[in-house]
Amino acid sequence: MGWGLLAVLLVGGGFSAGVMYADWGDPEVTAQGIEQQISTCSELTTVKLTETGIVHYEDGMIPLIDKTTFNMVYKADVRVGVDLSEVDVSVDGKVITVALPRASVQEVGIDPASISLYDKSFTLVDGASEEDLATAIADAEADVAKNLDDDTLIETADQQAQDVITGLLSPLTDAAQGYTIEFVVEDSAPGQ
Repeated sequence: MGWGLLAVLLVGGGFSAGVMYADWGDPEVTAQGIEQQISTCSELTTVKLTETGIVHYEDGMIPLIDKTTFNMVYKADVRVGVDLSEVDVSVDGKVITVALPRASVQEVGIDPASISLYDKSFTLVDGASEEDLATAIADAEADVAKNLDDDTLIETADQQAQDVITGLLSPLTDAAQGYTIEFVVEDSAPGQ
């Protein structure tokens, strides 16, 4: 029994020494590996803001019979970001090139708890219906999207996406690894 234990210790010690002193070389950095790591993040929201607005709603023609009017004050949450599943990565020597799609408005959502109605003028028959309110919310979302400063938001979101990816790949850019990262921002299709 003593010889068996000694044999196990010798084999284990030899394995440990081999692992400790082996020259494993540098890990291989591949475009596919980096792309997979980045794309697992999927949709990256890099800018989020809250807009407050007002829309005027009007439907019908005859006051008190079928004409409904009101002003709706609301808060809208806007998310702008990048779809990281569309990232394309290439590695050439010690240069990692990351091609990012241009950031886009991902969502405009009206916070239902923030809605206040003013200057209400409803019909005698049914007042403001859920359909009227739903139409006013859709109008508010369209109003927010139309009035956003898209250029500034997109630029900020693009830069923040680059900062996030730079942070994600920072272990590769330290002095020991020596990689550099270059970004290419791809324009979206015309009309978008």
